[in-house]
Amino acid sequence: MRKITISICAFFVTITVSSQSLEEILKAGDSEFQKTNDTIFKQDRSGGDDPYNILLYNREDHENFMDAFFAEYRNSRYFDKINNVVLDDFEDDTQPVVRTKTELIPIPIKLSTGQEVVITFGRSSDGVSGYQEVDTLLVNTLKDVLEISNKELLKRNVPPIKTLFVLCTTNGHKPWPNSNHNSGTAIDISEINGNRIIYTRISGRISKQFKEDIEKLDYDKDIKGKYRLVFQDAVAVQIDELYLYERVKMLQAVFLKHKRSRENFGPFLMKKKLMSQQIIDKKESVRPHEDHLHFSVR
Repeated sequence: MRKITISICAFFVTITVSSQSLEEILKAGDSEFQKTNDTIFKQDRSGGDDPYNILLYNREDHENFMDAFFAEYRNSRYFDKINNVVLDDFEDDTQPVVRTKTELIPIPIKLSTGQEVVITFGRSSDGVSGYQEVDTLLVNTLKDVLEISNKELLKRNVPPIKTLFVLCTTNGHKPWPNSNHNSGTAIDISEINGNRIIYTRISGRISKQFKEDIEKLDYDKDIKGKYRLVFQDAVAVQIDELYLYERVKMLQAVFLKHKRSRENFGPFLMKKKLMSQQIIDKKESVRPHEDHLHFSVR
């Protein structure tokens, strides 16, 4: 088994106001993400190929990447050993929101296009399910973000988001009283279409490798309804693994543009939006979120 050391660097560009277009956010995020990706996976592998230029379903390389990322947290109280996710150990610097109206997140979430996004809920290490009533504002914002994200993904020939695995809503964060989770205004998503967020960077490497092949694809003719795509040298790639990178990037970019977004932490963004709509970078004060998306609203 190869020993891999990972150094997580800056994730995104600094944004001072929320006036950027979605395209500008996606482009800037992609550029910074790729720079960090190249740094993380720059290894001395004399005599062998870079394993991250091979397929995402290589389970050994998956485990090596995860072990390297989680090494710092495995023995801490923040690490959820059941779900292999590092819990959010931060609190908001303002008073928690007082919930006035709450509801359960619908299963599934029905979009205006007729599409449905199936939500599955996990249990945090305290044994509590994530299927809890949350602030209605969070539910409505999640619907908005999924609606816009899927429309934008389809414009780019990317298969839409069909499932989300929600690990935490109000559960799992009792040690941090001022966490937005405890006020029902935050959500942690650890999987998209059955693929774990922790593999976003590996997905990005594969997307980069097959970039020319991907750009030739037509969604309706070549992608829709299929499980795998076949590229150069008859290499077969699972569709949902290939497009994890694009889905995570889109969700974070669309959420940043939403007027109700507060905290937006994940592989691409570590941003917090103030009530003035000014956006501040939190990558220096909040640990890297390689393994899940954390969204909160105000």
